[in-house]
Amino acid sequence: MAGYTNEINNAWLAVQVYPSSRLEIFANTAFNSGRANITDFDYSAGDLTGVLFGLDYPLHSTSMSGFSDLKIRRIGQVVGANYRVANNWVVNGLVVFDDYNDDQPWLEDTSGRYLDVYAGLSWIF
Repeated sequence: MAGYTNEINNAWLAVQVYPSSRLEIFANTAFNSGRANITDFDYSAGDLTGVLFGLDYPLHSTSMSGFSDLKIRRIGQVVGANYRVANNWVVNGLVVFDDYNDDQPWLEDTSGRYLDVYAGLSWIF
């Protein structure tokens, strides 16, 4: 009989301030982590009416137990500002940082740090 275990943690914090009537500053921090796996996976030849040719029960039981392991951690940070330069014009700026850690890569390791910077000019109707 197989079992399944998992653990998920999430935390989020956001701040938004208006130092003046024209300026908005905001920040958002997120933390996510997850862990999951199949435990006690055991192929048993006794559950079948006959032994299947070429099936290595101990090997498959061992390989399947580690097949689904998942362990990730992500920290994301967003900081930005909007500044109204005129009644209808707003200048936007945003910095996004992501730190993603894949401790149990399956096909390929997707760990990495990402930094994105955005700037824009918006027209408000």
